[in-house]
Amino acid sequence: MTNSPTCETKRILIIDDDADFAESLAVTISRSRPFEIEVENHSQLARTTALRFRPDLMILDVMMDRLSGPDLYFLFQRDENLKRIPIVIISGIINQDGEDTSAVGLGFVKRVPRLSKPFALNHLLEAMDAQLEKASRKRAPRRRKKQPFPAIA
Repeated sequence: MTNSPTCETKRILIIDDDADFAESLAVTISRSRPFEIEVENHSQLARTTALRFRPDLMILDVMMDRLSGPDLYFLFQRDENLKRIPIVIISGIINQDGEDTSAVGLGFVKRVPRLSKPFALNHLLEAMDAQLEKASRKRAPRRRKKQPFPAIA
């Protein structure tokens, strides 16, 4: 039994141009959960890495060189292979209430959990678990309600 929402090992892609932070985050998460984690530090390679690695969840920084977090978010949403992968946003431009404090404008992702750097590991893990659980419910086949047989008079 694991702490993750399901028993299978989940694949997590961390996209952050701060290599030291991203690697540290990967090690910290892997000590808490049995996730398979990959890190991508180059935003322009994030789509290719995501298509190759096929993550169950992505952790996405906002402020990066070349392509920003919002740029990547919209790029992923236009890709049939990536648009259903849940995302958790992390950034130093988000205040403790999850509100954007920059000109980047994170209003486009109201339904995506956002954490302000620095954040507590348990807050990140809770956001990850919630996103993974939500995604697994969407993928689960819907059971049809049984229709009662009409009464025979």
